[in-house]
Amino acid sequence: MPINKFNAPHTIKLILLALACLIVLFNIVELFEKITFPVDSQITEWNTESFWKAPWGNSSVHRGVDLFDDLGAKVINPSSGLVLKSGFSNNGGNYVYIISPSLKVYYFAHLSKRLCQTGNYIRNGEPIGLVGDSGNARYSPFHLHFSIFSCVPIFRHYDFKAVLGWQKMFYLNPLEYLKND
Repeated sequence: MPINKFNAPHTIKLILLALACLIVLFNIVELFEKITFPVDSQITEWNTESFWKAPWGNSSVHRGVDLFDDLGAKVINPSSGLVLKSGFSNNGGNYVYIISPSLKVYYFAHLSKRLCQTGNYIRNGEPIGLVGDSGNARYSPFHLHFSIFSCVPIFRHYDFKAVLGWQKMFYLNPLEYLKND
C-alpha cells in the first residue's frame, strides 16, 4: 500500500477549515482598519443617511455615499492599491475601481476627469480623479459617489431588517472607515 495515499475528503476539510480561519481573522483585523478621506478639500459635505437609502433612483438601495464638493476638487486614493478599471459608464460616468491589499474594492463615480488608468498602482493619498457630475449625476450638485466593497464577508454588518441586508456584509458604509483627521 502506498504511503502517500491522497485522502480527498480529509484534504477538503482542512482547506475549508483554513479558509474559515482566514475569514475570522480578516473580520477581526477589519475592525481596526481606517482609510484616508477621498476628497482633498476643506468643504466636502455629505448626507450621513444616504448609505443604504432605499429606494435610490433606479437602484433598490444606495450602496455608497455622495460626497459633495466643488467641480474639480481633487479625489485621492484612500488606501494604496491597484486600479482594476478606469472607464466610463452611463450610470457612474467617469469611474475608477481600486483594490487594496486588504481585499476591499473602492469605487469612485461621477468624476469630471480620471487621473489614473487601468493597471496603475496608486499609493494612499495620490490623486485618481476630479469631482464632477458625469453619468446619471448630470444636473445634480457636483459630487463623488464613493463605495467600498469587501471581497470577504464582514459578518458584523449583516442586517436582518434592511432591504437586501445580507449585501451589507460586502457593501460597507464608507463613513465607518474614514479617519477622523
